[in-house]
Amino acid sequence: MDSNETNATEPAAMATTVIATNDNFLVILGITNIISLTMLRVVSKFFVSCVGIVFNLDLVYITFKTTSLHGTCNLLIALNALFTAFFEFSYITELVIHSAKLGPVPLSHCFWLQLFPLFGANCTVPLILFIGIDRLLSIAFPTCHRINIRYYLTTIIGLCFLYSLTMAFITSLVVFQRYPQTPAWGQGCQVSDLYRDEAESMIERNNIILNLTTLGCYIGVWILIKRTKSEVEKQERIRPLFFSVPRNLSKTTQEDIATLRDKALPC
Repeated sequence: MDSNETNATEPAAMATTVIATNDNFLVILGITNIISLTMLRVVSKFFVSCVGIVFNLDLVYITFKTTSLHGTCNLLIALNALFTAFFEFSYITELVIHSAKLGPVPLSHCFWLQLFPLFGANCTVPLILFIGIDRLLSIAFPTCHRINIRYYLTTIIGLCFLYSLTMAFITSLVVFQRYPQTPAWGQGCQVSDLYRDEAESMIERNNIILNLTTLGCYIGVWILIKRTKSEVEKQERIRPLFFSVPRNLSKTTQEDIATLRDKALPC
């Protein structure tokens, strides 16, 4: 085995060692006598996803119910929470498959079972970018940013839908043309199982680009806030001068008038 193959197998070996260590720990506790390790992981993800669904949908309800929270940023955050809840439903599907022992599931079937969560997952990444762009616009152009909010939000949602549907279509082409009968990893069916070949590389590349662009937006927000803060501090230092000049002029004028009056009066 050459050095490249050795380096390639080292991360996999380390990951296997970590998983084996965790599994041995659960065996020592006796948990595996009650439930299998695979089912334990699936159930754990299910409960975490249920908590996430409840809190995300609660955020959506509060945002749309409260009029004071109808700003563009709050509405975009609520939409992101809604799409995240869509994705979290994937763990419910996985639990049903494991509980009913329906696996292994072919990827062609897995695609339809996870289409709804897949759509939500693909919407969240560009939506996070638009939240960053919205924050940047709100500081750079605070007046123009609030013009025609309905059209503004409709455009953002439409672009997110278009991106998500495009990625879902590319994923379906890879799955149905190359892996229609290939079973998903393990005995379940996860959204990540659907990303293969070009779809996987495209998702990874797009996520990196979108996340880096989002980071750039927030760096721009930080720069604008810092610049605005320095300008406000400068105005605070200059403002007393504007008040002191008229006051001094008024005082000097009063003194001059008094002097002239005294000179005009007879001795």
